[in-house]
Amino acid sequence: MFNVLTFGELLYDVYNDVSVIGGAPFNYSIQLSRLLNNDDKLKFITSLGNDELANNAMDFIKKKILILL
Repeated sequence: MFNVLTFGELLYDVYNDVSVIGGAPFNYSIQLSRLLNNDDKLKFITSLGNDELANNAMDFIKKKILILL
């Protein structure tokens, strides 16, 4: 069971050849997940495309143990 449900956009900032994942709701979710010790207490709802950046975002989310609804 989860205790916190967050939702919002997941964005990329692209600087020259470097893409950095972010977006205020996503950044908040990552930090809150760390405070909750990454033990599946937090769920994050967003919408992703079907491209390389979306796949990279999914990999990042899985590493951070966020559950994407």
